[in-house]
Amino acid sequence: MTSTAALLANAAALAAPPAAPALAPADQAQYQRFLHAETHRAFAVGPTGQFGWSAERDDAFSAALGAVYNCNKTGKVLCAAYAVDDASTIRAYDANVAASNAALQRLRGLSLNATYAGEANDDGITPESTIHRWNLPGETPASVPGGRLILTRYVLAQIAGPSPPVLIDVANSWGNHPTLPGAVWMRGAGDDAGDKNADVSALFATLLATVAPDKNTPVILFCEGRQFWGAYNAALRAAAAGYINVYWYRGGTEAWQAAGLPIVNSVVLAQLW
Repeated sequence: MTSTAALLANAAALAAPPAAPALAPADQAQYQRFLHAETHRAFAVGPTGQFGWSAERDDAFSAALGAVYNCNKTGKVLCAAYAVDDASTIRAYDANVAASNAALQRLRGLSLNATYAGEANDDGITPESTIHRWNLPGETPASVPGGRLILTRYVLAQIAGPSPPVLIDVANSWGNHPTLPGAVWMRGAGDDAGDKNADVSALFATLLATVAPDKNTPVILFCEGRQFWGAYNAALRAAAAGYINVYWYRGGTEAWQAAGLPIVNSVVLAQLW
């Protein structure tokens, strides 16, 4: 069973609040503390008993991100938001898997020839070998050091092929967003985190290894579109972590949707900082 499948299987095994039988007996007290904490609060779980929680946040999504981050950081695994305030949220992960499987079936046999949403445009921007700063949108280069730019038609061919790549979504949306079927949303993996960049890169490498333990695995990184640097930065991080087949999908979800290809609703599995 893959780490993502194990994560979802463990999450689905958790009963509705207040019970959390998949947690170790010593950790049940932490879940009870979460249940009695001030809103907004969230509890996240990993594939083999890892957990993290967060409370007294300004809104439900920031609580979910805090819980997922704490679980990612302490457990060194991808994590799912199991509960937010008084609601169970784990079913969203099951829905994402089901929708992704249905969408992937629709992709079999499809092919494309065009380019979309300016994904192949050369705007004359010089490639950078270090993390692009400030996390602001803007024109991006047409290549990335240590990786290869990949167009929508080739992303489709790889996804629908016999050996699908690992898809990593690094979009920074506040709340869920449209994403590619089968993608793992690692929010913040493409951020410039200032003096925390080394920590973000290290945690990203650790989490990426849970879904791509073989450094030869094709890894496709994407975000909203070609006017965003997040996926570019994440590609730099993946290459620095030793991955050989790193692909920057510059067009991102904008190009994917422009091509009329199916999307699913994202679920956050990592918050990098």
